[in-house]
Amino acid sequence: RPLSQELLVLLRNPMMLSIFKASTQVESQQAAKSPFKKDITRVGELLYNVEVMARLSIREKNEKNPRELIFQRFILEHLLPYIGWTMYQAGAAMIHRKENSILNLRTTLHKALQELLTDDFFDAFDREYDRYLDERRFDLPSRHLFNQVVREVCVEKLIVLVEETEGFRFLHNLFRDYSAARHVLNQI
Repeated sequence: RPLSQELLVLLRNPMMLSIFKASTQVESQQAAKSPFKKDITRVGELLYNVEVMARLSIREKNEKNPRELIFQRFILEHLLPYIGWTMYQAGAAMIHRKENSILNLRTTLHKALQELLTDDFFDAFDREYDRYLDERRFDLPSRHLFNQVVREVCVEKLIVLVEETEGFRFLHNLFRDYSAARHVLNQI
């Protein structure tokens, strides 16, 4: 399969190769209705497939709990892209946990929620958000909200953010850039 040079370089990373393999192995009878991009030639297509895998995983694990499903989808499709955009704009590979740092995750998280959870958001996006997204879940005290959203969902369930001593970073800088682009798409 002819692949772009940029994608070939990326696929030398074992993690990216595993993701590529998992996202391209679709049963032939399921291929027609599969949400995955086929014949991947660009990095963005590979990262899109990563998002699709995360979305399918969320759906599978929360099949009987629509509120948790929508909560995690909101984090994957809107909150993480906002964080990625903020990091991209700052040129940062890491977002810090300490309150006194210039780019810290708690402040970014609260700012994101203020900007995202508006009437415009609920008018523009999936009616499932309007029906099942419990905004009161985001009214938790700062530490609990941070742990519930970032640690439980982003680090442990979606495995998109990696926790380090100083703070958090995306699994790969390309994920940050993809998330930033996803935020721009959401804004459009």
